[in-house]
Amino acid sequence: MSRLSRALVLGVVLAAALSIGCADTLRTVKHANATYAIALSRTRTAAAAPYRAAVTAAIAANPTREGYNRAMEAWHALRTSLDLGRDASYALDAVLSAIAAGATESWLQAAACVLAAVVPIIDGAGRVGLELPPEMQSALGLFRGLSLQACRGSSQ
Repeated sequence: MSRLSRALVLGVVLAAALSIGCADTLRTVKHANATYAIALSRTRTAAAAPYRAAVTAAIAANPTREGYNRAMEAWHALRTSLDLGRDASYALDAVLSAIAAGATESWLQAAACVLAAVVPIIDGAGRVGLELPPEMQSALGLFRGLSLQACRGSSQ
């Protein structure tokens, strides 16, 4: 299954869970997003030294910009995924804050964007051999846990 397909499946699961109005869903999404934000920060920190080493090696081994770009393609993809993941997390946080202040707009799309952003980060880290902090898997697990079954038995 491609990472886009996995992200879409996870997004659909999250949207389904959120759309039925589980009492604890909002709190769970806030917790998952906070865990995810910590994981993003720790992933950036963990990636900094290997990224610098990869840049140095790519410059030394590639006299052309094209060669450098090819050598750094996986690292640049990971950096882009981390940036998009951060932006999606900020967007979800803003939407959740608006809901807490009484807004009634739908927040399904923002939550699904964060969930969809996790998968490319995990894939990108794997491509460059970077071990992710356990919080990243925890965040993914929390988002995945927002399934229809998690809502059974909760007050609505």
